[in-house]
Amino acid sequence: AQASYFNIARSRGADDFDSLLPTDFQGVLVTDFYGVYTRRNDLLHAYCGAHMICRAKRIAEIEPHEVNIEFADKLIALYKKGEAATDWETRERVRTTFRWLTTERRFARRPELGLLRQRIRKRFEGIVAFLGRDDIPWNNNATERDLRPLCVYRKISRGTRSANGSSTLGHWMSITQTLRKNGIPLARWIPDALEAHRFQRPLPSVLQNLP
Repeated sequence: AQASYFNIARSRGADDFDSLLPTDFQGVLVTDFYGVYTRRNDLLHAYCGAHMICRAKRIAEIEPHEVNIEFADKLIALYKKGEAATDWETRERVRTTFRWLTTERRFARRPELGLLRQRIRKRFEGIVAFLGRDDIPWNNNATERDLRPLCVYRKISRGTRSANGSSTLGHWMSITQTLRKNGIPLARWIPDALEAHRFQRPLPSVLQNLP
């Protein structure tokens, strides 16, 4: 919620990811279900509910059977209820209903729901992780918002032309997005940073309440 870090690489492969998150990482990894992430059993995983909802809605659009539509509606309602829940009993009911989605026989009759229900069963604890801790979001929308300016830039410019260019772009995206999250104007930070560099002083912080 307070900081962003960008690493621009040629691929989204395992080696690049592992170099960013070593085995002693103590946080929670909130992602989609990309295999490079899920293979890491040493990490505490939480999975994006927005990706789950998009998948369920897509199934209901392609195969508009009443059971598929019901499944998508119930999944959306579950995430909304879980996000709003403040007491343990409500969260446990939501958790139980998530489990019910994987066992209800009517849903089992729809083969197009099979992979999605299997995903819930296999990644259950990560999917409902947001119900157990207030600091775990139910989606990774904050990360998607972080990435949007970079994706627009890539679409317009076709990306960088060198490894140094990628490193520089990642560096400045990290700074600008962190400044945005902390409510620090870039136009104010840049002159302070230049002055600090000129007089060989530490750079101003990109975080609030830090020197």
